[in-house]
Amino acid sequence: MAVQFTYTLTGPGWAECALEIGKNSVVLTASSLSNALESLLESIVGILRGEKVTHASFSEEPGEYRWVLTALDDQHINIKVLYFKELTADSADESGRIIFDADTASRSFGGAVLAATQKMMKEIGIQGYGKQWGNNPFPKNLQAELKKLLGDGAGQ
Repeated sequence: MAVQFTYTLTGPGWAECALEIGKNSVVLTASSLSNALESLLESIVGILRGEKVTHASFSEEPGEYRWVLTALDDQHINIKVLYFKELTADSADESGRIIFDADTASRSFGGAVLAATQKMMKEIGIQGYGKQWGNNPFPKNLQAELKKLLGDGAGQ
């Protein structure tokens, strides 16, 4: 199933992320209270390395969007995005409200995220990212690791 993913810095300390898989779509925001992009890249890299379940967090002011990536087999994942009214890493996933739930190929999701980060770097560069995202530098090492894990067949 096709994956559409965008990640855009919308102003000092704020980002917007849109994800569409089939008929399921969601638009999220994140503040620089957390390093949202780094968290998401870590989660995807973990799944591609063989972890069964990974999490990523997008902090809100207040609240949190929590991504839960679950390996269904060695080629497919389930992506859930949960919403919490308060920002708390201690809350069980079950206490969040599901706002997105879809299955897709792990490489398709990874490829879509990689393409979005590459596009952003082409448009604003590392310095532009740093100026807008504050104390959190662009996660270039994780981007490079994702690219390496996807190899020549990125997004397939």
